[in-house]
Amino acid sequence: MRTRVTRRAALTIVAGAGASMAAGRAWADTPSGRVIYPVAIPVYQSQFVADRAGFFKEAGLDCKLIQGGSGVKTREIIASSQGDIGIGDITHPMQLSNHGRSARVLMPVDTRSNAAIFIIRKDLFDQGITTLEALAKWKRPDGRKPIVSVSSLGGTNHVWASYYMETMGLDDKVTWIGTGNVDT
Repeated sequence: MRTRVTRRAALTIVAGAGASMAAGRAWADTPSGRVIYPVAIPVYQSQFVADRAGFFKEAGLDCKLIQGGSGVKTREIIASSQGDIGIGDITHPMQLSNHGRSARVLMPVDTRSNAAIFIIRKDLFDQGITTLEALAKWKRPDGRKPIVSVSSLGGTNHVWASYYMETMGLDDKVTWIGTGNVDT
C-alpha cells in the first residue's frame, strides 16, 4: 500500500509547528525556527514534502530543517535550546521529561512504532537466516555472537529493537553496537 502525504496532513504538521514556535516568543512578520530531525530516512520525510511543496511559506513560516544525527542527538539539541522543534517519535519527549527537561508532544504523526525494522544482510539471508531466532543461533566466523547494529545505543531504535528481542529471549544472544548516522 502506498502512503500519500496529503496537503491537509502536511499543513496540520506545519500549523502545529508554527503554534509551538509562536508560544512564548514574540516574532517578526515571518516566524522562523530550527526544526531538528534525527536522520534522513523515510520515517522523517513529511517535513521535506511540506517544505518542497511550499506549505511552510504558505503558512507564513520560515523553517530551517537541520539534521540532528540521531534521536539521542536530536533530544540533546532540543534540551539545550539549540533547536525549537524536534521531529521524532513518542519516546523523545518522555525521555527528556524523565531527565528533568520539560517536553511536550505537539502532535503524533504516526502512532505505530516504526523504529524497529530488522534488516539482514543478503549473504546471511541466503544462508537461511530468515528469523531473529535463526540469527541469534548463528555464530560469526570467529565464533562470536552476531552483531545487531542500531543508530545509537540508548536511542529509540535500540530501545525498541532490544525490547522485542528481550520478549523473545534473544537480547543477550547478540552484540549490540551503535553505528551512528547515515554517513557511517
